[in-house]
Amino acid sequence: SLIAFFAALASAGLVLAADIMSPGLHPPAAIALRSGFAVASLDLVGASPHSPVPMLAEPVRVRVGDALPEGCDAVLDAAAMTRQGAMWLAFEAPPPGTHARLAGHDLGARAVILPAGVRVTREAILAFRVAGAAAVMVRRPVVALDHPDAAIRDWLAGCLADHGAAIAQPHEAPDLVLRAAVDETPRIALRPGEGAWIAAGAPPVVDLPGRFDGAVAALFALALPALDRLMGIEARMIARPLARKVSSLIGSTELALFAIVEGRFEPLCVGEVTLAALARADAAALLPPGSEGFAAGASLSARLLPGSMERF
Repeated sequence: SLIAFFAALASAGLVLAADIMSPGLHPPAAIALRSGFAVASLDLVGASPHSPVPMLAEPVRVRVGDALPEGCDAVLDAAAMTRQGAMWLAFEAPPPGTHARLAGHDLGARAVILPAGVRVTREAILAFRVAGAAAVMVRRPVVALDHPDAAIRDWLAGCLADHGAAIAQPHEAPDLVLRAAVDETPRIALRPGEGAWIAAGAPPVVDLPGRFDGAVAALFALALPALDRLMGIEARMIARPLARKVSSLIGSTELALFAIVEGRFEPLCVGEVTLAALARADAAALLPPGSEGFAAGASLSARLLPGSMERF
């Protein structure tokens, strides 16, 4: 979809669908970074307090942000110049770019500001707008969401929006479907969330367990990886040492939630999700079925929860 209003980009965590190119040089002409006199550096080669160089023309006084006159590439402090009758003398030989930003210093013409497949940040938006980009193309999958529990449904909708997806409207064809599981007979070795499932198709369909803990596990194990694939991105992971040992049950993929405390992962729960743990969680990891766990101090990679991305 085409996004023309930049204020909506960063909050939605959207991903670029095409490279964003600079429409031209930025700045388009040399600008002053300090108040003083605009000069051409080549005209003042050899200037010093003991051997001042006369100016070929009366210098132009500029302020911060002013465009330098054509041919000028530096700004000289007022104290480095003096007037003697009708002539101006310079006592310094500034290199090109002294107290000035030359044309194209920040961005060259047709330079890639940000490549496709990268999430948009507020800093990127600043670069887009200052460079004069009018609009950007983003990957924004449309997700059909249906769950009977309003609290779970609202939480899922918020997580999907933070991930860069849009909730399908009645007239829209979805790219992914998340729906309540009709039959929660255990189908996958996922703890919690044994009743979850994903069916390949156009679109793929993820069955969500009815309880909040199973829905949380299904989101991280099935739905978010499917969204990552649709958006062409990798999960945003963060590695931290474990504050305490984590034990895992062999034979099942287990969801583990962590709080980040003093730069370490503090385990909150493994294989079962409590409301207290969910409220404190900053990151989630899927412990593989062949793992018995990880020792204290071991480095572990986990996916940041959407609500924690601003803080880490």
